[in-house]
Amino acid sequence: MSLRILIVDAYEAHRKVMVGFINHIRPDADVRQFDPSIAGRPHAGFDWSGYQLIVMDTRLAKEDGLQWFQDYSADKEDFPPLIFLSSQNDVDVAVKAMKLGACDFLSKKNIRQDRLKQAILDVLPPPADLMPDLKPLPDRNDTLDYGRSDTQVLPDSVRDKVAAAKANQVEEVDDDEMEHYWAEQTQILHEPPA
Repeated sequence: MSLRILIVDAYEAHRKVMVGFINHIRPDADVRQFDPSIAGRPHAGFDWSGYQLIVMDTRLAKEDGLQWFQDYSADKEDFPPLIFLSSQNDVDVAVKAMKLGACDFLSKKNIRQDRLKQAILDVLPPPADLMPDLKPLPDRNDTLDYGRSDTQVLPDSVRDKVAAAKANQVEEVDDDEMEHYWAEQTQILHEPPA
């Protein structure tokens, strides 16, 4: 089953920015959007467990995201991990979200790419193709000793996976350039569209 992430936000511009950044962080993810201002509340039988992560705003049109989370996750062991994003920078709201079982609470006003990335990586396991099955380390006498450090040569299959992963990596950009891009892209998150 592929990794599926659901973004629940009433503002299309906010959803699009989040889709872009999540695709940058986890290109293997199938990111879906839910607009509560058009679709309303999901029906009682909505299958939340089909997602491995939900990113939800605390304000969902005329409804409260915290209330949705409480209503839909109550007594459901298979409810996926949830990260709240909010234009409210209210400690009480953040505390309530965490007490309800949210994995994280991020303010849209001071959100940074590295903070969002860390929140997502804390919840989701790394892609399977970047986690090769490694054999256990051999006994000490089967390794080469180079100045008190043990070294093991990677088997060909692991070396091939690592080389393929490196070949698929995006060209590195410097941190200042990425921060500038992030600031440009997230400025729309500071205020809801009129």
